[in-house]
Amino acid sequence: DGAELEQVGGGWDVSAAALARAEHARRRLPARVSPVGRERDIDRVTRLLAAHRLVTLVGAGGAGRTRLATAVAEAVAEEFADGAAFVALGAATTTDLAVSAIASTLEITESADEPLADTVVRAASRLELLLVLDEFEPARGAGPFVADLLAASAGVRVLATSEQRLRLSGEQVYPVPPVPDMERGVFRGARE
Repeated sequence: DGAELEQVGGGWDVSAAALARAEHARRRLPARVSPVGRERDIDRVTRLLAAHRLVTLVGAGGAGRTRLATAVAEAVAEEFADGAAFVALGAATTTDLAVSAIASTLEITESADEPLADTVVRAASRLELLLVLDEFEPARGAGPFVADLLAASAGVRVLATSEQRLRLSGEQVYPVPPVPDMERGVFRGARE
């Protein structure tokens, strides 16, 4: 029934359905990150996503776009009935590869009756989801597909990372400044 609380014995507890939704919301995200010094950015991007369906984190390679996107997705995943899904597009050099990566992440299987892009758009139209599209640069040709997906899927929001804006209608761009020095130290320490 979607209730968050259920009566257990003489008290109240979080329902099993709510716990399952919360676990599912986190299941399709990379391992947790702790972006030091990015609290303000997380808050700003979260507010942008609340107001807009397409937000692109733009910055130079190594600026921390992926870590910021992952932290934002962790922060808001439970606000979406179907959670958040992270799609790595770094190797997706064509629209077909990008669509295939999205389909795989969302566990959408190809149908013999229609192109995979149409199947993904149709399936996504029934979802309430934050879709994180990481490293969009090689998949720039998939922009029209993302526009179609958003047009057909009122419950889907997209958080993309890229070195350049996607140039799609309704896109909100959030410039990602270089990684704060404190976080750079965390990265260096982890590699040493």
